[in-house]
Amino acid sequence: MQGHCGPSAARNKGIWSAEGDFIAFLDADDYWMPRKLEMQLPLMTQSKDCVFSHSPEQVVDEKGQQVGLSQRKLAVPDSYLESLLVVNCVSTSTVVARTTAVKSVGGFDSSFRTCEDWDLWIRLAQLGSIAYLDEPMTAYRLHSANTHADIDQMRKDINHFYTKHSAIIPDVGTSHKLTKIGRNLSHSNLSYGYWERGKNIQAAYEACRAIVMRPLNLVGYKRLIRALITRRRNTP
Repeated sequence: MQGHCGPSAARNKGIWSAEGDFIAFLDADDYWMPRKLEMQLPLMTQSKDCVFSHSPEQVVDEKGQQVGLSQRKLAVPDSYLESLLVVNCVSTSTVVARTTAVKSVGGFDSSFRTCEDWDLWIRLAQLGSIAYLDEPMTAYRLHSANTHADIDQMRKDINHFYTKHSAIIPDVGTSHKLTKIGRNLSHSNLSYGYWERGKNIQAAYEACRAIVMRPLNLVGYKRLIRALITRRRNTP
C-alpha cells in the first residue's frame, strides 16, 4: 500500500486504529531517545490547547554516528502557523500529537506523496498551540533512500501545498508576503536538488522562479549562476 500511496496511507491506517489520547510518530530507520515520551507527554497534558509537541533531532549516519543536529527555526517568531507557511520546521519522528486533533483534520492528505507531514502540521496549527522541547529526543538516520528523494514529485507537492494553503492566513497581505518567501526558499532548494542530480536545465528554471518570488534575494541568483556554469555528475 505504501509503495503506491506514499507514507500517508500506512500512517492513516494507524491513526484511525488509535484508541489512546496521543499518537507518536516514528519513521523507518529513525529512533527515539529512551526518555522521549517521558519528557514530551507532560507538555501535552499540561495544556489541553496543545495539539502536538516536537523536539530537535540528532542527524546520524548509517553507522549511527552523529553528524549534525536539526533544530527548530521559526521563520516568524512565536507563530507556528505563519512559520509553517514559509518552511516545514517540524520533523515527523519528533512529534507526539493529540489523537482527537489529528483525527479531526482527517489525518494525512494522501494526495501528497511528499510534504504530507508539512501539510498536516499547518492544518493542526490552526487548532491550537504547539509545544517545543529543546532537547533532542529523536535521531534521524541519513542513507541513500532519503538523500535521493524523487525531486520531481517533491516539486509537484510543494506547488500543491501552496495552492492549498496560500490563503490560510486571514490577513491577505501577510499571507501573500509569507507565501512569496516560502516559494522563494522552496524553488531555491529545488534548484540545488536538481543541480545535485546533474539536471542543470531544471535547476536554472527553479532558480529563475526563486528570483521572481524575491528579486532582491541573492540566493536565487547564486543558484542560477551555478546551474549555468557548473555541472555536477548525475546521481541516481
